[in-house]
Amino acid sequence: MENWFSIVPFVIAVFVAMTTRQVLVGLGLGLLIGSYSLKPGIFNSLSKMSDYVFIAISDRDNLRIIIFLFVFGGLVGMMQVAGGIKGFAKTVQKRIKTERSALIVAWSTILVTFMDCEFRIMTTGPVMKAAKTSVAITRAKLAYAIDVSTVPVIVLMPVATTYTGYMVSVVGGSLNQLNINRSPYQLFLASIPFNFWALSIVTIGYICSTDRAIYWKRN
Repeated sequence: MENWFSIVPFVIAVFVAMTTRQVLVGLGLGLLIGSYSLKPGIFNSLSKMSDYVFIAISDRDNLRIIIFLFVFGGLVGMMQVAGGIKGFAKTVQKRIKTERSALIVAWSTILVTFMDCEFRIMTTGPVMKAAKTSVAITRAKLAYAIDVSTVPVIVLMPVATTYTGYMVSVVGGSLNQLNINRSPYQLFLASIPFNFWALSIVTIGYICSTDRAIYWKRN
């Protein structure tokens, strides 16, 4: 598949994931189409697809990160069902009195919601949505503050995040393929200062969210 068709499974996977908002559906369909391009035929493509899946989950590092993500996701779900997220939202909402305090809260909540991007959105989203009804602030400002304080910040966290577990697994797989004897976690830590995109976005976002001269000037 050394031609332009090699990008088709990727494009379809992204399109389906964005359309259905189901990542697993997009990945599964993309994998199936890629397998079909290598081995045409329904049964042949399904067999090839199953081979890829079993090879991936049979790897100890991959299996470890899969279990970690599912357990972490279950923990977040338990907190939501138990009412922990709603309680957190009510507690934080009491501290929001002005437009400035709303955006500062959006940034400060990263200290307790940095474990996972989805978890942060689930906890911070309701707080900011409620704040918009009581504080004169535009939706664009709130959305920007939450956006720049979520993914760019979480990818810089060295511990206790789903992203860290995922990246350690990816780095570990690459090191094994290249026969490099080095700790995946140490290599991940060494790469953090070179994540210039995240560092730049966090810096710009924080300045825009806290500097009155830039962000708080009213029209």
